[in-house]
Amino acid sequence: MLAGGDAPLDRLGHLLLAWPGGPAGHGADRRGEQIGPARPGTPTFPGRGGAGGGAGRSHRATVPAAADTGVADPPRGVVTVRFPVGRVRLPADRVAWLESVRVPVMPSDVVRVIYRKYDGSAHRDYPARRLAEDDLGVWLGVPAGTESVYHGRPSVEQIPFVLLVPHHGWWTGMFNPPPRTSEVYCDIATPARWEGDDTVHLIDLDLDVVRRRATGLVELRDEDEFAEHRARFGYPEDVVAEAEAAARWLFGALGDGTEPFATSYRKWLTLVV
Repeated sequence: MLAGGDAPLDRLGHLLLAWPGGPAGHGADRRGEQIGPARPGTPTFPGRGGAGGGAGRSHRATVPAAADTGVADPPRGVVTVRFPVGRVRLPADRVAWLESVRVPVMPSDVVRVIYRKYDGSAHRDYPARRLAEDDLGVWLGVPAGTESVYHGRPSVEQIPFVLLVPHHGWWTGMFNPPPRTSEVYCDIATPARWEGDDTVHLIDLDLDVVRRRATGLVELRDEDEFAEHRARFGYPEDVVAEAEAAARWLFGALGDGTEPFATSYRKWLTLVV
């Protein structure tokens, strides 16, 4: 509730405003439109319940007018409004007495990661926490317990990991703690296509480059699947060339001490383990 305490957040982490004795205001989707509860089956982040959030927008939250509540005068004093990134104390008569108020919402730290195969079929879909962005790309963290979708079926991540989404590369890098036997697992994929700041789309191109934890052995995997899908889906020759070039580069980089595959990823992994 708004008066004298913290305003609740919806399942996506958006601010909900409410009048004392009245219903909570509506949440806002990524376009600022009214939304209801999250759809069943949507991948969720542990402790958050939603897979995405607003990105640097102002969202409208409805506050009932005096005629709806029977309150004759605006509330006085100071109320605390909780945003996804903290709390802001505002004069009550400047917030609650408006029929509606534009509430600034800072960029969400949750990113929905969507992988599909080249024919458009579902592959993987899960929420991840944005950890950082540097010259290599965007670092995302996925803690254990994250609800996800794998090949169209609900799943739960049992082991945490960090995902690096390069700015332009034809791959993504998954960095894992024990007991997972692969220390680094790279998927060959098309360059990331971002939908705003909170959703990233990738097309998985079958090939994987993996470094084993116990031995440091680097493996190129799923070449047979790549050949099969190349024929079935009709991979263009430029896509084939980019995928194979990325796999060759990763095969060397995972074994020769090239960063971020040597040690620099560990500082991000500690944030989710």
